[in-house]
Amino acid sequence: MKLRTVLLLLAACCLQTAFGQKDKALVEAPGVPLQGRAYQSVHALLIGVDRYPNLPKNLQLSHAVDDVTALKNVLTQDYGFQNVDVLTDAQATLGNIRTALAALADNTKVKPDDLVLIYFSGHGQTVPIATGGSMGFLIPSDARVDLANPSNSAPYLETCLPMKQVWDYLDLSPAKHALVIADACFSGLLARSRGLGLSKASMDVLLARRAREVMTAGSSGEETGERDDLGHGIFTAKLLDELKARAAAKNQPFTVTDLFATLQEEVSGATNGKQTPQLGSYNTEGEVVFLPSAAAAAERPKAETAKTRAVETKPIKKE
Repeated sequence: MKLRTVLLLLAACCLQTAFGQKDKALVEAPGVPLQGRAYQSVHALLIGVDRYPNLPKNLQLSHAVDDVTALKNVLTQDYGFQNVDVLTDAQATLGNIRTALAALADNTKVKPDDLVLIYFSGHGQTVPIATGGSMGFLIPSDARVDLANPSNSAPYLETCLPMKQVWDYLDLSPAKHALVIADACFSGLLARSRGLGLSKASMDVLLARRAREVMTAGSSGEETGERDDLGHGIFTAKLLDELKARAAAKNQPFTVTDLFATLQEEVSGATNGKQTPQLGSYNTEGEVVFLPSAAAAAERPKAETAKTRAVETKPIKKE
């Protein structure tokens, strides 16, 4: 090694010591060598249920399938999602949903640097537990339950999907990051409404850590709704608007926490505080990152980035 190089290295060490700058890490954090991409591949399972053959007419929905169709278009066109599976109405049975969730744990298809996104629009139900607390369920199309009697847990356990089992599937998935978005009632989450500016360095740190996150349309005890004038669930309409608007910022990444902070304010305002989205993470420190497609952002007309205006109409219940 040349004398000049040695002297420069010694000088750098002295300056670092003089100013009290020390690296607290014993082991250097792993890098994210994805050449500008947030993930190697992204996978989505989108589920929407309007028709529930075993439930009464007043509990049928109108826009859950529309929610799924619109979200698929945004994810594939604006965010580069390559692998998107869709289950709607009669396809969205408990058996088919379980099969699709199991596929997300297939290590021949899903890799460690991948993102998995699960979206559900339909009925959800919180069932009280005899010893205290509650358990959240997503209601598939072939469910046989009485939504007016959630204290009877047997039919929910037999014909519905406990949210805790969704996490069991995701725990077995090799994907480093996973996000569940539910436009349905589900409790048991604490909101984190902080925003986060995302630099390249902070994105690398978040991507290097495992993440399991969930965002829901409302909090415990709230009824989430859909509106005919929006053609979507209220939460999903705001989600779509925000994703489209952010896609206009070429290659500008953002975290799910940042997205949530905006959605919580937008949805709460559109429902006069009757619906408050929730965000939670499950025993992980990483965070899901969205990275818009540069090509899609360049081609998107500016008019499409406008926010959906709020119109006061009575929402249909999504229990």
